[in-house]
Amino acid sequence: MIEVLNKMNRFYCQPPKKIPINGNFDVIVVGGGPAGIIAAITSARRGCKTLLIEKNGFLGGTITASLVVNWIGAFTKEDFDLRRPSVELMQRILEKNSFFNLVIGKNQQISFSPEIFKDISLRMVEKAKVKLLLHTYAVDVIREKNNVKGVIIEGKSGRLAFLSRIVIDATGDGDIAFFSGVNFYSEPKSKRLPLTLIFRVGGVDTGYCKKIFYSYLDKNIDQKCKWKLNKFNIKKVSIFCPFQNGEVFVNMTKIKADALNLHDLTKACIKARKQIYKIHEFLKRYVPGFSKSYIIDTAPQIGVRETRRIKGLYTLNQRDIFKVRKDEDFIIPSGFFISKNNSVSQFYIPYRCLIPKNVDNLLVAGRCISTSHNAFLYTRNISTCMSLGEASSIAASICCKKNILPRNLDIDIFNKALNNSK
Repeated sequence: MIEVLNKMNRFYCQPPKKIPINGNFDVIVVGGGPAGIIAAITSARRGCKTLLIEKNGFLGGTITASLVVNWIGAFTKEDFDLRRPSVELMQRILEKNSFFNLVIGKNQQISFSPEIFKDISLRMVEKAKVKLLLHTYAVDVIREKNNVKGVIIEGKSGRLAFLSRIVIDATGDGDIAFFSGVNFYSEPKSKRLPLTLIFRVGGVDTGYCKKIFYSYLDKNIDQKCKWKLNKFNIKKVSIFCPFQNGEVFVNMTKIKADALNLHDLTKACIKARKQIYKIHEFLKRYVPGFSKSYIIDTAPQIGVRETRRIKGLYTLNQRDIFKVRKDEDFIIPSGFFISKNNSVSQFYIPYRCLIPKNVDNLLVAGRCISTSHNAFLYTRNISTCMSLGEASSIAASICCKKNILPRNLDIDIFNKALNNSK
């Protein structure tokens, strides 16, 4: 090793090695969060041999790993066929364990247990006969010219290769697209949405806030409490609705960081954990109902809101959202949003936003689709990510059956399949 490395070298050249090919699939989905779960289930139900790769030891992504356990922008059951995987998942959670269900017009918001979500999503994936790999990182792609042919993973078994006809990147950060050489939009660190480490607090008098779903308590607390916010460098008091009597989830840590830089991400996690105890001290001293509270646990990983967005065949912009366009291929239903005049609406996303400009056999689902920064603020919610996961896998299944590239898919055929999705 001393002969290979010296103090002047800035790179280490790894010796060539053979990577075993461990499987061949129609569709590989990377990322077991909201988009990836629905993509994998839909793909398998449509007859594709499907592999789902997830880095954690459980499914759910930001829902279960970062404790973002409020389902914003969910659809009411009257709006969609209950056979659709995302709606089916929502209804099964509601039936088994939903702590709060708020409907504003057609906008449904749900709080639920992260453990219930882990269980139900896993059962649905298994029932669909998806091949699942947990504790597995996708670290590279197999690419021939502009075509992605598979992925390379790493885990306790070392490095393995899996071949596929279509790969769906549902990593959130667009990792597979990045490995494939896709071009991206990425805001400077100062303009990105902050990272948050959510924590759970027990011993709370939830009678004080039981009517609040995901609300800024500073609208309700007294002036003395508001004044103390500055002392603790806290801008807003924000909690998730009570899940069980005496428990709330606190969403108040805010860190500006580049989540694509491992050094910056590490510093952000350390800062957030230090913030938690200051925030809890503030809550105990100044917010009614928290005087006897205690910290139960923290999210396994910090929540990341914004990193990469691909440069796709179309870039969704804010004008598209507020015009609620539904023409050409604006056909993928999103979650609902509340506009400035407090009216509730729904918008549509073009299929082209899922297709990278310069790489084939790759589709993207989730928050890393092709959007402007302003449009991204509306497309990153859980329900929209699930819709994108379903749409990407429907497109992938048609492409596999017809042996065509995603960019060559007839939009009328895709639209018909999307409307008939089960």
